[in-house]
Amino acid sequence: IIPHALIELSPGSSVFQRALTTVEQIKAQAVDPDSQRVVESEEIDPQRSAQALKLYTQARTMRQTGRGTDAIGLLDQAARLDPNSASIQRELGNALIISNDRVGAMSAFERAIELGDRSPRGLVHLASQASSRGDDNRVIWLTTQALDNNSISNHPMARSIASVLLGTSEIKSGYL
Repeated sequence: IIPHALIELSPGSSVFQRALTTVEQIKAQAVDPDSQRVVESEEIDPQRSAQALKLYTQARTMRQTGRGTDAIGLLDQAARLDPNSASIQRELGNALIISNDRVGAMSAFERAIELGDRSPRGLVHLASQASSRGDDNRVIWLTTQALDNNSISNHPMARSIASVLLGTSEIKSGYL
């Protein structure tokens, strides 16, 4: 391996997103190059990004005032306008979890993490899901990311849950 030939994978970058491409997606792209194409940051029109930000702001207000279903619709639109926004994906996950769509929420939180988001709520939800699947290495990674985030101090419940999940996974993995 040539050290200077290695590319650093930064969460949220197009190289990082390509590295997460599944074999099925690669095969689909070989047949149809426009299918499931990752939108490069440079390709997003600034007007679309600005419109997505407006929708995101409106949706956050709606979610916080109890209009979660309306918020989800706006966040879906915003995500289509700016598919590389971790904030939009995180907020979509928050709105979906409140509306009891756990599958949709986990998908949105996962996408937010891929784009570089490290907010405690999404990380803890994903860690809980990984714990229920018995994926201790993923639990350790997700909870460590959550606990390293300074904003988790504002969420004592999330901090407690992350600590319990982390400890349990470390014990099961033989670290403690």
